[in-house]
Amino acid sequence: MKYSLKIPVLGGSIVPSVPILYFAVERNSPEIMRILCKAGADPNATAQPSGLPVLSYAVLSADYGLSDMTEIVIALLAMGANPEGVPKDMWENYHLSNLTDAPLTRRLTEIVPFLPFNNGEQAVVAYKFMLELWKKFRKPIDTKAKDFPGHLFLDSVDDGQIAQHLAAKGYVRELGASSLKGIVDQEIRGKLMKEFKQGKELVKDELNDEPQPKFDVRVARVSDDISDIVVKRIGVKAVQYRPKAVAEEAVDS
Repeated sequence: MKYSLKIPVLGGSIVPSVPILYFAVERNSPEIMRILCKAGADPNATAQPSGLPVLSYAVLSADYGLSDMTEIVIALLAMGANPEGVPKDMWENYHLSNLTDAPLTRRLTEIVPFLPFNNGEQAVVAYKFMLELWKKFRKPIDTKAKDFPGHLFLDSVDDGQIAQHLAAKGYVRELGASSLKGIVDQEIRGKLMKEFKQGKELVKDELNDEPQPKFDVRVARVSDDISDIVVKRIGVKAVQYRPKAVAEEAVDS
């Protein structure tokens, strides 16, 4: 089975199309790449009318400096992409403007989140959203941009167990990946924010120079037969030594 999106061209014989694996490349997500290939997507599919293979598109994206595509390329090769399909003269044969366009990208974004996932795939997608949340909260605090809280370290105890718990609790087939994003936000982000506010500490940019507050995230038993996600603040990520001048001043006194 070959997945692709096509937009009819009135009065023409060529129907522009982009393999659905382009979406995984654009998201730089080897997880989505593997899920789609397992569902039947062709790792050697090409865009039309340019004829650009998915593997070539990933290489071009890396060469354009858009992002590091190493894991995507490895995933594609593991799924059977033909390395001989990347022509040496592809810079002359393929032009960036011919690869895709906004309407096609929007179609991909709308369709892929609603693909059905089995139990293992649900956990993988939940874990992907967990990582995105982890990265978001580790970014420095920026009060001018109202990008806070930040500079936080989330320490997850057994990522796999957390992802499986979230998938089992929140996956809705009709909503696909969007339901998994929702349960991650509800169970981790929501509880983290509640725990963070317990500190009642004024958020300011200067906190970026301090040790990162550390939050423990785990699946814990909350009653005899019920387990749930628990988020607790447990100190700081690492001890930060005092500046030398401050230490010397303390010794002199």
